Amino acid sequence: MFNCQSIEMNDIFLGKIGAEDWDMQKAVFLYVTFSSEAQALEIIEQLLERRLVACANLFPARSVYKWENMMQKAEETVALLKTLPERSTQVVHLIQKLHAYQVPCIAQANVEVTPSFGEWLSKECA
Repeated sequence: MFNCQSIEMNDIFLGKIGAEDWDMQKAVFLYVTFSSEAQALEIIEQLLERRLVACANLFPARSVYKWENMMQKAEETVALLKTLPERSTQVVHLIQKLHAYQVPCIAQANVEVTPSFGEWLSKECA
C-alpha cells in the first residue's frame, strides 16, 4: 500500500494511479425499491439487526412503469444497501420474503471500495 499524501491529483486524472494501487476490497451494493420509506425502514432494520448489511441510503423516487398492461405512476423509496459478497444471497432472500411487492426490484452491483470502508463493512457484517 502507498501513502495517500504522496499522490498528486494529476497522477489520478492522468491514469498513473489506478484502483489496484488502493488495494480496493470487494463489496456488494443492492438497489431496491419500496412502496414507502416506512416499509424500507422496517426491512432495513431487520437486515441491520441480523448484520446482513452495514448501511443503507434512502432516496425518494418517482416511478413510471407498466403493471398488468396499465401505466402506473408511484412515489417510491429507493434503498442502496451495502454488504459483503458472501452476505448478498441472504440479503436478497430476506428482502424477497418480507417485501410487499409481488415483483420487487432488486439489483446487485459488485463494486470495489476503499480499504477503510471495506474494513468497516466487514466489521459491521460479521
